[in-house]
Amino acid sequence: MLSERVHTFGQFLLKKHGERVHKIALDAGFTCPNRDGAKGIGGFVHELFTAPFGKWMFPANLLLNAVELLAKPVSLAMRLFGNMYGGEIVFLLIWVLGGAGVGGALASAVFGLGWGLFHILIITLQAFIFMMLTLIYLGQAHEAH
Repeated sequence: MLSERVHTFGQFLLKKHGERVHKIALDAGFTCPNRDGAKGIGGFVHELFTAPFGKWMFPANLLLNAVELLAKPVSLAMRLFGNMYGGEIVFLLIWVLGGAGVGGALASAVFGLGWGLFHILIITLQAFIFMMLTLIYLGQAHEAH
């Protein structure tokens, strides 16, 4: 009863070709460290000590890779801090303009609104840039040198 209601792929191929279809496994000689392409702990440690100069230069390799591993998050953090700090300084300067009398208050309101709208566009762009940089860094974590 169940076989009448379920149409399997094998039944589809039997109906299409008129006979049973078999699959043949071929070995093309390709290798992969893991199914998902990740290096794993062993591959990471191996690359940490052997890339890019080989196993005999492991102190230089370790130093160079340590600098590389620390530089990526530090550069992202400094960029994020600089962007946030710069935007807030502009808001403070516009606020200070409001202390210059009635004309300054009016200019401060207009410029503050304009900068606020512009800042919303900028932070959206920055979020996109940080997302792309993070994806690039994560993609590089799966590749070999």
